[in-house]
Amino acid sequence: MAIEHSEVVSAPPLKTSWWQIGIGAILASEIATALSLAFLFLCGGSGAFRLTGTSSGLLIYFGAAPLAGLLVGWLLWWLCIQRTGRTTVRRGVVFGALSGIIAHPIMWALASLSIGIVGQPFIREFSAPFQWVNQGGWLRLTEILYFSLLSLMYVGWITLLVGGIAGGLLIFFQQAHTQR
Repeated sequence: MAIEHSEVVSAPPLKTSWWQIGIGAILASEIATALSLAFLFLCGGSGAFRLTGTSSGLLIYFGAAPLAGLLVGWLLWWLCIQRTGRTTVRRGVVFGALSGIIAHPIMWALASLSIGIVGQPFIREFSAPFQWVNQGGWLRLTEILYFSLLSLMYVGWITLLVGGIAGGLLIFFQQAHTQR
């Protein structure tokens, strides 16, 4: 007898699952980051180095992406799953895919805030004309949106797939746990 994926779990989503959602979001973000950077290296040679300026700038992605995934994942989990009380694998896939897409601008905003910590602009090509550290809010917002669109165009499909798979697996494991 197969598990019906569109069936609603009889119990409401577990309140203790917030840490599981957090770990799932962080792991999915790290996997998506590694796959995205690998894709950029394979397709464009040093494309990721050009975006970050140096190889040490790559570490920004591995810090900002999981934090963005965690924040977006928790928010969308509450909006799409917890608040509605409908826990289906289909909702989990949609929730995960949306998280993978929405996390891009949040990741770039977090990366732009980390410039003071790293001590160098993480986008060398644009550091002279824009000066990320000392710029106004509108210019910074424009650049965050610009790089969000670029990352969505090049690697958004990776974050969409990884997020969808992670969201579906989170619901699947939660259903398996509550049906015991």
